[in-house]
Amino acid sequence: MSEHPVALITGASRGLGLALARALAARSWRLLIDARGADALAEARAELEPHTDVHALAGDVADESHRTRLLEEVRAIGGLDLLVNNASLLGPSPQPALADYPLDVLERVYQVNVFAPLRLTQLALPYLAASARGRLLNITSDAAVEGYEGWGGYGSSKAALEQWSHVLAAEKPSLRVYWADPGDMKTQMQPAARDQRPGPAAPDRGRLAEWALSRPRARVNRTAEAVIDALDFELPPELEAHDPPEASGRSRDDVRLMVTYRHELRLVHARFRELPRFLEPRDLVVVNNSRTLPASIPARRADGTRFDLHLSTPVLCAECPPDATIQSSRSAVWVIELRTTAEDGGRPFRSAFAGETLELPEGSAEIVGPYPAHAEARGARSRQSRLWTAALRLPVPVAVYLERYGSPIRYGHVSRVWPTSYFQNVYAIEPGSAEMPSAGRPFTPQMITALMTRGIDVVPITLHSGVASLEDHEPPLPEFYRVSEATARRVALTKELGGRVIAVGTTVVRALESTTDSHGETHPGEGWTCLVVTPARGISSVDGLLTGFHEPRSSHLSMLAALAGTDHLRLAYAAALTERY
Repeated sequence: MSEHPVALITGASRGLGLALARALAARSWRLLIDARGADALAEARAELEPHTDVHALAGDVADESHRTRLLEEVRAIGGLDLLVNNASLLGPSPQPALADYPLDVLERVYQVNVFAPLRLTQLALPYLAASARGRLLNITSDAAVEGYEGWGGYGSSKAALEQWSHVLAAEKPSLRVYWADPGDMKTQMQPAARDQRPGPAAPDRGRLAEWALSRPRARVNRTAEAVIDALDFELPPELEAHDPPEASGRSRDDVRLMVTYRHELRLVHARFRELPRFLEPRDLVVVNNSRTLPASIPARRADGTRFDLHLSTPVLCAECPPDATIQSSRSAVWVIELRTTAEDGGRPFRSAFAGETLELPEGSAEIVGPYPAHAEARGARSRQSRLWTAALRLPVPVAVYLERYGSPIRYGHVSRVWPTSYFQNVYAIEPGSAEMPSAGRPFTPQMITALMTRGIDVVPITLHSGVASLEDHEPPLPEFYRVSEATARRVALTKELGGRVIAVGTTVVRALESTTDSHGETHPGEGWTCLVVTPARGISSVDGLLTGFHEPRSSHLSMLAALAGTDHLRLAYAAALTERY
């Protein structure tokens, strides 16, 4: 890419198009912008020109002559590094039902939303291919995948846009092709659109518990993959955490803390015990009170092969919260992971098969099938699943059984077995997590007391986390959460008083976002959440996040980028590597 890369943005006189143009101008990109309205486009150009070189062409992107003029301008500028197909047409407002939709009007919607961006992309491909980092971004909508009544025209056009984006990505692997739903935005299109959106869930924003329960799988936007690609890095083995601080005689809170300020590109190195000085009275700290289960059970195949069976979560069931399953059930169906023993490297064991019965101490587990059901066809690395569903047959309820025979899940990088108490947060009271929600591990009772005496409240949510994805880096699977009425009220009061909501760990963000509506209001609720937080979706429930450093290519990085921004996150991780965190 040249010193001053070039971006072509359609529909750039207002809304998302103009916001993207502003952001790129601030990064010294040269801009070619278009819009149908000449006056609005001239105003946008006047705003942007003090910051960068701007070329503006008024016209209809559905007009071939206008597209030709755009590419002539690209040729005159000297190349193209980014094409953003943002121009869009909603159609009639209110939108008619499909049974009554005038086909001539629908054809116009498709011309603008599907055919025009495809034709412009065809014309721009030689220039994008010539750029070392050529990329294409198509702006889509959640109406492309959700069956909103009255949205058949616009939604189907965006679905077509997504599909050809997907196919083009497969056909042109050297070109970076992205498609993104920007979520709910205050644009001129929004008032007409909002009148027809079903509540309370606005486009790709917070879903209430009842909505989440109806979604068996999450839709992952490719922008999450883009963030992970951008933040890929190499973690030196010596920087992996092998042992807790207690192993060397230190207290839980005697660990390093990096504090970053996203709006200032500033960071401070400190110790965790100094956390209270970075918070203010009226701030609210939200923790996950899920207690870690001793979820690793020794198992053996019929041929004598030994490995560890890790319980992840009970199979999703709206009527069966994990609490009840863990405390009373002896024969539930669970999502499990099979691994070689920690002493043997703790590698995924992918060779189980449906119908196989594994021997457990005083019990058994019958493999029902891969989880999710489509897992066998996933990925080129292995056509065999990492996760399975299994029917447990135990002599006593799961909670009692795990106390007798289970141990905390341990991976190969952990040097030895540690007491179960080392895998619990001090505020954890609700048994249910397969692995420790570890962001809160450095908290001590003294720390919580110090926060509260400074006027900084601490309130809980519950989210029972499943097993981690160390090798495959899948997005998180459905997990059970609970946000109490008291916590929802406290979050609302904090915002009303001008305080900040600080989440302790990504699990807290996932729970709160699952009950936060399009206006940023958090509600009580419980259920199974399939939510995947990406930069395209955004975060509206919290103002800050206390989290551990995540491994390269971890799906958690996408959530962090949604809150802090990719550039800021890259700065923080580079500093962590330099300072050898």
